[in-house]
Amino acid sequence: MSEDLNQVAGAERRVKPWPGRLKLLLRVVVSAALLAYLLTVTIPAEDLGKILTVFLTADPFNLLLALLCVLADRFLSAWKWMLLLRVREPDLPLLPVVKIFFISTFIGYFLPASVGGDAIRAFSLSRINRDLAGSATSVVIDRAYGVFGLMAISSIALIPAIGAYVSPTDAAVIWALTAAALAGVVLISSRTAYRWFTSIARLRKGGLIRSKLTKLVNASSEYAGRKRVLVRVFSYSMVVQVLRVLLGVYCGAALGLEVDLSIYFIAMPIVAVVTLLPISVGGFGVREAAFIYFFTRAGVPAYACLSLSLLYIAMGILVLVPGAVIFAFWGIGKKGAK
Repeated sequence: MSEDLNQVAGAERRVKPWPGRLKLLLRVVVSAALLAYLLTVTIPAEDLGKILTVFLTADPFNLLLALLCVLADRFLSAWKWMLLLRVREPDLPLLPVVKIFFISTFIGYFLPASVGGDAIRAFSLSRINRDLAGSATSVVIDRAYGVFGLMAISSIALIPAIGAYVSPTDAAVIWALTAAALAGVVLISSRTAYRWFTSIARLRKGGLIRSKLTKLVNASSEYAGRKRVLVRVFSYSMVVQVLRVLLGVYCGAALGLEVDLSIYFIAMPIVAVVTLLPISVGGFGVREAAFIYFFTRAGVPAYACLSLSLLYIAMGILVLVPGAVIFAFWGIGKKGAK
């Protein structure tokens, strides 16, 4: 395990010059500034003590349901990724993929980049199948369908809430983001698009760059036209997003919050999307601001919104335990052996 950590750390030192360190510093500043603003301006001073004390009365049954949602989310997400991987490797066993998925969830939580876990997924799998292009492509497609599923659920749920909890301007922004996500999914699922990508790759000068682009395009093109697989991936993506909404619902119920169910279906996907933005460290500050923005409109006090965000994070941290245990005994994949 220490050898794997040293390898990752060494790679990070090689690829993170001063511009990368400056970006990390800016993300830390953004997270700290947002959290400071929320605690000093948004939440009244007399309510600060209530942020953590509300956990003392949390309902254990709803906490258990929330934890089950997180676990179901992780296992179903791993299976969804497996469907994509078996397009290129029909005999790829399930167990190593599940291990890699939980390890990447664990390590990615501590990386400053919002897509750090995805990078770990691609790297770990490439140590097993020696196919970095195919591994990276599967992760990108998996992420694209997941984001589209997030936005689709939010776009549908906000329709009856326009004017009450959501302004027409906010609705227009969400629908525009959904359209962009749909365009991305169509692009990576189109044979015509890959013909364009192939032409672009051929125009690139330089043997190494051209070789890398060609490998990526060839790996990606195998998914174009696989409608049955892609429909199943999208269906599982929708189920995963519903599980994440239910996680918010059960966290809110555990804290005794009385919130309309539609608010969760509108807010939770947007919270997940803004957390992915590479402007903060692990989404801290941005996620809490999103919780407060949406749930205060439903009549929830700002301190309770922050408590809900903290409980939501805590459920995610609990599910890191399996990944930590697997990483301790297995490292970042066993090189060259399935």
